[in-house]
Amino acid sequence: MKKLLLFLTLTFTSLIVFGQTTVSYEYDQAGNRIVRKVITLEASSAKKHVETPDTAVVNDKLGEQEVSIYPNPTRGHLGVEIKGMEETEIVQITIYNGQGAVMYNKPANAGINSIDLRAYSTGWYIMRLESGETRKEYKIIKQ
Repeated sequence: MKKLLLFLTLTFTSLIVFGQTTVSYEYDQAGNRIVRKVITLEASSAKKHVETPDTAVVNDKLGEQEVSIYPNPTRGHLGVEIKGMEETEIVQITIYNGQGAVMYNKPANAGINSIDLRAYSTGWYIMRLESGETRKEYKIIKQ
């Protein structure tokens, strides 16, 4: 019994003194995991809460147009801003769910296009932007 008590005391003491570990992942714009980091949290820093902003903006080029997608991850409304689009150009926005079914398919306007994802279930989606022969795909996270 004394050995068990000593073992438990040493185990909990080492957790407090040495801290805890957590794993952090980084992803590219397509949603592929590119970095895995093991982070050791010190006992004093384990109590701190670090808040991350949920207004991440993806900036990219689609041919001659500049595209901004925000926020990603989103809780409902997704903005797709297209700059440099001429009046004769057509940019098509298509959103697919994880099974490949089309959830949204409309032509985009120049400027900000607001897409309401509140009715969609939580998870990931693929948004495809097409302008002529140019095509780009983005992973969208719905929280």
